[in-house]
Amino acid sequence: MSDEIEELENELEDQELNEVEDDELDDSDDSEDDDDSEDDDDSYEEHDHDSEDEGGYSLTFDDAGNFLGLYEYDDDGVLEDEMEDDSTYAFADGLLFETEIEDNGVEISVYSDLDGDGVYEKVSSEYKLDEGASASDFGITGIIGISGSDDDDLILLSDLTDATGGAGADSFILRDLTESKITDFNALEGDKVVFDTGYGLSDVDELAQYVSDIFYDSTTQTLSVNFNDIASLEIVGIADYQISWDIVDVVS
Repeated sequence: MSDEIEELENELEDQELNEVEDDELDDSDDSEDDDDSEDDDDSYEEHDHDSEDEGGYSLTFDDAGNFLGLYEYDDDGVLEDEMEDDSTYAFADGLLFETEIEDNGVEISVYSDLDGDGVYEKVSSEYKLDEGASASDFGITGIIGISGSDDDDLILLSDLTDATGGAGADSFILRDLTESKITDFNALEGDKVVFDTGYGLSDVDELAQYVSDIFYDSTTQTLSVNFNDIASLEIVGIADYQISWDIVDVVS
């Protein structure tokens, strides 16, 4: 295992020891907050979704087939309202188009039910910069899809579809807070993991502060990284000597 991974693991262990006492003091308050949050939670149970296939979105329609709402499955299979006040929605030809107004442009997301099971996923994201804008909300403009090829691809990481880049120097882009898997990462071909979240991240040092757990399986050559339980990434096909921040780009 690389020196970078060992150093990061040591830092995480020290951080956990320092936080134990605070966590114990907060337990009683958290339990009271949890009781209160049940009344305020804007969610409902979904019974048809397979708990082993977490993630994805559910769409609701009126009796005439008009689109009404967008909901996202959480880890417990509960649907959370994902309708944004600064977004407009249009449903056509089996696809949901969401146009969200950002500070310096718009992000257009497309959702599709790829296997016909009623669970939708985001299949593309496109950021368009406003004309004359002096700054950008995201580092990458243009359309990012979930499919790879034998060219140098920009691939959007998703909850439901494992990312496969194929040949070429591929950029696997984490734009949303997903639980994602890359099946064929190849550092020798120039593959990269790119964080383009729009949250203002500037470099890998800042990103490292959000890493809460990291594990490497030498048998399967799989690196697993958890980001404070709000996102995770599994990278298959990476040798231990290739594990370093050199495979990561942070653009927003």
